[in-house]
Amino acid sequence: MRSRSAAGILALTFAFLLIGLVTRRWEIISLVLPLMLFFYFGTWLHRKPIIDLKVRRTLEAENAFEGDELKVTLILENHGERVDFAELIDPLPNGVTLTSGSNIFPIILDADSASSIEYKVKFSRRGRYVWRDVQIRWNDPAHMNFVIVPITVESEVKVMPRIHDLKKADLRPRRVRMHVGNIPSTMLGPGLEFYGVREYADGDELRHINWKASARADRILTNEYETERSGDVVIITDCRSAAPHSIASNREMDACIEAAASVSAHLLRQRNRVGMIVLGEFIDVVKLAPGHRQLLRINDSLLSTKGGEIRSLQGLNMMMEHYFPRTAMLLIVSPLEDARLLDEVEKLQARQQEMIIISPSPVALQATLVKDSPHLALALRVKKAQRHDALARFSRYCRVIDWEIGSPLSAHLLEVRGSRPRLRT
Repeated sequence: MRSRSAAGILALTFAFLLIGLVTRRWEIISLVLPLMLFFYFGTWLHRKPIIDLKVRRTLEAENAFEGDELKVTLILENHGERVDFAELIDPLPNGVTLTSGSNIFPIILDADSASSIEYKVKFSRRGRYVWRDVQIRWNDPAHMNFVIVPITVESEVKVMPRIHDLKKADLRPRRVRMHVGNIPSTMLGPGLEFYGVREYADGDELRHINWKASARADRILTNEYETERSGDVVIITDCRSAAPHSIASNREMDACIEAAASVSAHLLRQRNRVGMIVLGEFIDVVKLAPGHRQLLRINDSLLSTKGGEIRSLQGLNMMMEHYFPRTAMLLIVSPLEDARLLDEVEKLQARQQEMIIISPSPVALQATLVKDSPHLALALRVKKAQRHDALARFSRYCRVIDWEIGSPLSAHLLEVRGSRPRLRT
């Protein structure tokens, strides 16, 4: 393929020839000779190589979190003749930032040789990032000709939302199941929490005998423990907004997704069953399940979520009835901008559903996105009053946690701790 420089030299050659013939000045015509020689040596004396390269791309990990750095390694194997005066171009997906090295490399490879290239990238936002074709671009020394060879090498990285550390948050369902978990219950049996002592009975384990108490009572006594159970939690993630594609709504949606991912990771770590309903452009349901695979399913659902307009919630109670038990704890993550959500919360409360609302506050966020004006202070006062009114209405039915976007979520979830009723089985 001819380059622009080759076309420019060829056009300049014909221009000098035409001007020299019209003006009959041989010194102008003589300028054609060096141009023709340069064009000849640059075009015909350096033959295009037969490029037969095999490229493999390996990523340091297939899953990452927001803000993580990832090392990308390209391994090149030359199965053809020697390749020189070439460069490799590995286009980055949109939203990926190069932090170390370069994704454009000059390469010189002998026949039947191999080489490796490394660079590092950073992910600033959740999502799926896909690397596709690698391009090999060859130029002759005079830059008269070039060849671009695309090589299909597809790689994908799933960037999960940032996970907050919620170890100190006493966030757990009150109603538990018979399956083993991390939640102490009133039932006695195998566990870690000490309950009391009783007389030894046939079949009791010897390792549970309390020898000091037995010596004082002059009879054999054994320790009793509270069993640890698990519960069911359903997380409703509200990603709807009146302006779903604005900067403010996107940040609110990111905050809701961040909170939902953090809470689900914390609850699954406690060996609970966790399910999710995502309200966005479409409604997505993730059924109850425990374990690490369930966390991946939930994150996959959150990664594919797109903000949607505020629509009717008539099907929310129906989905709760169809997919989830009434004994499940309900955790709603929503900015509470839809007044109709209050009706659904009232219906769920009528079912005696245990509920907690985590509400990312958009007031301070929206203030930073609006230009300073004389009316800004008044607008903020009105917005804060509306926010306070919404929190008061929802607080009639359940506990509402007002989360200031940008502050640690764990500090707000400490409010959940305190005197709580004894867990029922």
